[in-house]
Amino acid sequence: MDMNVSFQSPITSSGEEIWQMEEMRDYTRDIWGQYKCMVDYLDLVNYCNGHTFDDRIQSRQAIAYLGCAMPSLAYICPYQTIDLSYYLNLVNLNLPSRFMVDGMNSFNSDNMLLVQRALAAGFYRLVSGRNLYDGEFHAHTKMIYKKIMENGVSVQEMYAIETLPSRFEVLPNLMALMALEMHDNQFGTCYSEVKKKLLKCIKDKLQDRETGLFYESYQTGYFGYENEVINPKSAWATKRLKPSVNGLALAFYHYFEPQKAQNFWEKYKELFSNELMSLEAEDLADKLGSSLHTQLAGEAEALLAAML
Repeated sequence: MDMNVSFQSPITSSGEEIWQMEEMRDYTRDIWGQYKCMVDYLDLVNYCNGHTFDDRIQSRQAIAYLGCAMPSLAYICPYQTIDLSYYLNLVNLNLPSRFMVDGMNSFNSDNMLLVQRALAAGFYRLVSGRNLYDGEFHAHTKMIYKKIMENGVSVQEMYAIETLPSRFEVLPNLMALMALEMHDNQFGTCYSEVKKKLLKCIKDKLQDRETGLFYESYQTGYFGYENEVINPKSAWATKRLKPSVNGLALAFYHYFEPQKAQNFWEKYKELFSNELMSLEAEDLADKLGSSLHTQLAGEAEALLAAML
């Protein structure tokens, strides 16, 4: 049987039509196509109880970001709110599935999953108004806050959540802070009191002074032993600026400091536009599964982050 089938799906929406979606309270035809692919994938994952044909971590990352998209989709097209509440329910059901856990995978981050689960639970209440995942939301935000505070008073002196032991990155921390603020808004807690310290921490350790963009990671050299002493000279940061790291980070950073994020976005375009616009389809093919942040990798993550 010849399985070499080509599905032609030309993109027809103009940029102007995309930006008019909010006013029209409807998606363009292309976005509707993406919407249907999204919900079909979530239905399939749920029907198979978390089993997929894809890599476990890739699948988990994919459904986590589908969950992140749903509040915006509900805002643009309120008529889909009931559907989107149902699909956010599927995200919350399947993120913790034991069939999406692979502790031996070097790109698995328990803290990344913790942050994604907190956001998914908060987004479910935000979109649906229901309390089905309030218990999970309370537990996840409490754990995030605890980790941030413990790291702040430890020898690492980092008011932030680590992606892996001793490795701190911008994206998980901005996502974590968004979850804490959302919990405060919904339940009157005070978790986001850590906001000032957290933002200062990632700026001090991970922000390039010249461009305002962010480095990939800051590593403290901490192993986690009791009474461990670390030499500050053992800490180091990656200095190379990456479009994937900053595309993802600026999308979330904009929520907290929009004017600064817009200024940094101009520098982003100046530095990375030529590189991103020169990508070809073969540069993106099979670029999957080697990121702690998404299901993508390399050029594919960079391009999708820039689009975000």
